[in-house]
Amino acid sequence: MKSFKKNYHWVIAAMALLQLLIYGGAVNNFTSYHVVPVTEALGISRTMFSLAGSVRGVVGVFSTILTGTLIEKLGYRKTAGLGLAACALAYVLLSTMTAYWQLALGCGLIGLASGICATSGVSRLLNLWFHRWRGTVLGIVTAATGVGSTLLGLIQAYAIDNISWRMSFTIVAGLLFAVSLLVFLFVRNTPEDIGLKPFGWGEKLEIKKKNDRWEGYSMQELKKNPAFYILTACALLSVYSVISTSYNFVPYFQDCGMTATRASKLYGTMMLVLGGVKLFCGFLCDTIGAKRVAIICHVSCAVGLALVMLLPQTDIAMIAAMIVFDFAMPLTTLIFPLVSVEMFGYRAQNQFVGIVMSMTSAASIISGPIANYIRDCTGSYIPVFITSMVIALSLVVVYLIMYALADRAKKKYVATVEK
Repeated sequence: MKSFKKNYHWVIAAMALLQLLIYGGAVNNFTSYHVVPVTEALGISRTMFSLAGSVRGVVGVFSTILTGTLIEKLGYRKTAGLGLAACALAYVLLSTMTAYWQLALGCGLIGLASGICATSGVSRLLNLWFHRWRGTVLGIVTAATGVGSTLLGLIQAYAIDNISWRMSFTIVAGLLFAVSLLVFLFVRNTPEDIGLKPFGWGEKLEIKKKNDRWEGYSMQELKKNPAFYILTACALLSVYSVISTSYNFVPYFQDCGMTATRASKLYGTMMLVLGGVKLFCGFLCDTIGAKRVAIICHVSCAVGLALVMLLPQTDIAMIAAMIVFDFAMPLTTLIFPLVSVEMFGYRAQNQFVGIVMSMTSAASIISGPIANYIRDCTGSYIPVFITSMVIALSLVVVYLIMYALADRAKKKYVATVEK
C-alpha cells in the first residue's frame, strides 16, 4: 500500500489520459459521425449544425478562462468531476433531442466542460504532480485524444449503422459518467494532499535550470508583464496558422484533383503519426525546454506547408510533407501550457494558463470560417497556406523577443524578492 501511494503520480497521469481519451475522442468525433444522421432527423442544414457546434466553441473560450477560478475554489477533482458529469448530461440530452434548440443547448454544455476536461485543465493537474518529465507525460496524455477518436469512432460508427445515432450519443454519455466517477474516486488535487512531492522534485535543478520549479508571479504582477500579453496574442495566431491549414488539407487535395478516399487516407496517415510526434515533442520539452520546442513547431509549420504546395503530389511526397507539418500540431495542445509555466512560474498558473489556452479555443472558432472565406474569394487554399507560413515565420521573431523580455523580467523579479 505504501508503494502504491508513493507512486500515485502515475495514477494521476492515468486518470488524465483516460479523461482525454473519452472526452477528447468524443468531441473530435462529434461532427464527422453525426452531421448526416442528425441533420436528416431534425430537418436542418449542415450550416445550422455547424452553427450549433460554434456555440460549443464560444462557450469553451469563457469556460477555459473561468476554470482557473473554479479550481482555486473547488479543487481540480471536484471541478473535473462535475465538468465530466455536465458533459455526460449534454450527451443524454443529445440522445433524446427532437428540436434544434436542444442541439444548441447540448453543444453549449459540452463547451462548458471544455475548460477543465480538455488539455488546458489536464495540463494544470500534471504541472502540479510532475516536476521531472512533465512534458513527456503531457505529450503521452494529449496523444490520447487521437487514440480516443479512433476507438470511439469504431464504436459510434457501429452504433449508428446498426442501431441508431441516438445510441451513439447514449454510449458516450455512459462513458463520460463512468470517467466522472473515477475522477471523484482517484484524483487528488495536489501531491501534498497525500503527503507527497511532485514527481522528480528537486532532482538535477542545477543542471536543468529550464525545468526549475520557481514560484513565479501572482496574477496581479503578471498583468504588468508585457510578455504575458504577447504570449496570449501569439497563442491565437500560432493556433490559427496550424488549424486553418491542417483542417483543410483534405479539401485542398480534392481541389487538386485527388479523390476523397485518397485525400482522407493521406490525412489519416498524418493523424496516425501525430500521436508519436506529441510524445517526442513532450520529451523535447523536458530536455531542451518548451520555449525552444515552440520555435521548432513554428518552423515546421512553415516548412511543412511549403512542401505540401511545392512537392509533386505523390503519396510518399505528401505524407513526408505532412509529417513535417505534424511537428507544428503540438502548438494546439501541449506547448502553450508548458511554455507559460516556464516563463511565468507556478504561482498563478490556474489563471494564466486558462487565459492563454482560451486563445487557442478562439483560434479554433475563427480559423475555419476565415480560411474558407478566403478560399471562396480566391478559388484556392494556396493564399491560406501562404498566409499561415508568413504568420508562423514572423512569430519566430516575436517569440525570441518575448523570451528576452520574460527572462529580463524574471531576473529583475527574483533579484527584488531575494532582497
